[in-house]
Amino acid sequence: MEDRSRAKEIFTLAVFIMLLALSVIGNQYHQKPLYAQSIASADEDRLTEGLPFIELDAQPMMPIPLKKTLTVFRGDERLHLLTGQETVEEAMIEAGIELKPGDRVFPSLYSLTQNTDHVVIMNFKEEEITKEQSIPFTSEERSSEDYLVGERITQSQGQDGKKQIVTKRYLRDDVILKEELIGEKVIQEPTQEVILVGTKEPIETVSLSGDLSTSDEDNSSTELYSSEENNSSSELGFSYSYYIDCTATAYDASVADGIPYTASGTIARPGVIAVDPSVIPLGTSVYIESLDGWSSYGYAVAEDTGSAIVGNIVDLFYDSHQTALDFGRRPVRVYILN
Repeated sequence: MEDRSRAKEIFTLAVFIMLLALSVIGNQYHQKPLYAQSIASADEDRLTEGLPFIELDAQPMMPIPLKKTLTVFRGDERLHLLTGQETVEEAMIEAGIELKPGDRVFPSLYSLTQNTDHVVIMNFKEEEITKEQSIPFTSEERSSEDYLVGERITQSQGQDGKKQIVTKRYLRDDVILKEELIGEKVIQEPTQEVILVGTKEPIETVSLSGDLSTSDEDNSSTELYSSEENNSSSELGFSYSYYIDCTATAYDASVADGIPYTASGTIARPGVIAVDPSVIPLGTSVYIESLDGWSSYGYAVAEDTGSAIVGNIVDLFYDSHQTALDFGRRPVRVYILN
């Protein structure tokens, strides 16, 4: 009997120690520690009789939140967050991540962090772009009997126009997804270029007879040489009635304020010369040959005059101001074409 009684005491002590350990850890499913519950059984009363009673503060323990890693992608950036927050929004606030206008979050801010490992922030925006674009001018060729075959004279210069174009761009993270035209408006119409193409055929050489000398009001004579006296028409490739040896000067558009108009009402251009109408009538077609090695001016039309152009002087129009300066004064032979 003593052995059995001793065994019961040892068993009772072991049970007490186990219950005491469980009470210290705390059982979240009970409001009171096990050792404080009533033991209805007489045997249990007898087992604990004589043992010390220890009262512990057994408050229910709060569950410890578990943290997880959340990866946030934003453009080229990648952030790794260790968070215990419940929603994506709370986790971003905890990490100090602020949203900008146009930002969208995938999945949404109200998604649970336990249901996702990745969060992507994209920025969407729209912008309007206004720019100018040139409108190319067109060119028109017109036949003209005022010029010889092979001659091309620019009657009016072409000029590009301008138009304003407004487009809308749709961007994601500064990458253009789509661009569409909203509207366009013409600011300046283009100016058409007009080129005169000569259709006049050269006339065969006609010999002149009689006295070819003329005189001006001052009785100073101008010597005219007929093609019969100078048989060089075949060598030059054109036919002429006579020629005059003259002194040539040069001018350009800088002498006029804006578009240079001639005395004939046409626009000054290469191939136009100023003459003394008493020597070479306006409208006369000529060929100008250099006599000092300078490049010959070639075919031209007498359409302009000048206060300094008196007697055997012709003024040749050049596009380039520098060329006109370099030309200076030179001896030339002016062939009066048939």
